Amino acid sequence: MLKKLLLIISLFLVLVAIYYSLAFTYSYSIQEKNSLESINNIVLEKEFSLKSINFLFLGIPGKEYAAPWLTDTIIVGSFNSNNGSVSLISIPRDLIIKIPDSGNITKINALYSLGKTFSPLEPIKFIKEKITEITGLKIDYYILIDVIGLERFIDSVGGVNITVSDDISYPRFPGANYSYEPFYLSAGFHNLNGHEAVRFARSRNSLRGDFDRIQRQRQLIQALKNQIFAKNLNLQWLIKSYKDLNDRLISNLELDDLPILFKAARLISNKNISDYSLEISPNGLLKETDIILGGVNAYAIIPKKGLEKYSEIQNFFKDINSD
Repeated sequence: MLKKLLLIISLFLVLVAIYYSLAFTYSYSIQEKNSLESINNIVLEKEFSLKSINFLFLGIPGKEYAAPWLTDTIIVGSFNSNNGSVSLISIPRDLIIKIPDSGNITKINALYSLGKTFSPLEPIKFIKEKITEITGLKIDYYILIDVIGLERFIDSVGGVNITVSDDISYPRFPGANYSYEPFYLSAGFHNLNGHEAVRFARSRNSLRGDFDRIQRQRQLIQALKNQIFAKNLNLQWLIKSYKDLNDRLISNLELDDLPILFKAARLISNKNISDYSLEISPNGLLKETDIILGGVNAYAIIPKKGLEKYSEIQNFFKDINSD
């Protein structure tokens, strides 16, 4: 059971590095515990009966940027206890959905923003419910991070090593406070700092637009995990990182789980992590369409079977988690 527990929780640490989003409502310091060993002893006493754990990872621009609460990064992570594997599935931001408890439609990336208006005590509720409806998976944990939080975290590990497949040219990349800045990155190997890495992952000025961005987001996840363990960063560092990102991170994960997360992440290699995205292609599950949003004609994506018809997508998630 302990080995399964470590594998289950490992998924979260692999990705917490990328989608560090919610601010914990309490602070923590090493001095509050007698030692790291005592923390481990407390956490190891917990018993988990779940056979699988599903995570929702969300990335937002943050209050310094235009459209601060749009979740332009949406990734569902799932741990399969039958084979110890982890799957990461990206959901396009332009997927058109019906707003929960409403007949109105919107893009899925707007649900968190709507939640802040209509469900201020639990703004993530709308998007959690919709993700469960789309995928058929119960979301156990969620993590939401903004741009500045992610930049800080990447800098704390000394940047990341990324191999860029094609030149990236973005003359007017959206910056803070409604500004723009040029962003260029040549094909090849780079060690990127936080500012550069986040722009690499957010850039969609390419042939496949948001689908290219989705691929870069998953590439950054792998690079960040590799960097963390290549540098032999320890539990004290992880706890400090949580404290430093206090104002940029939102999650329902308990802080006492950190030690076991850290141990667990060391047990999973990249070969046990599979990534997917819902795609538009002859064999894909989505299709493009035009739709009227706010009185304006907008580009949109819907399931291939039609608006709100998720049976094929649910089967896709079921098959991944049963392999």
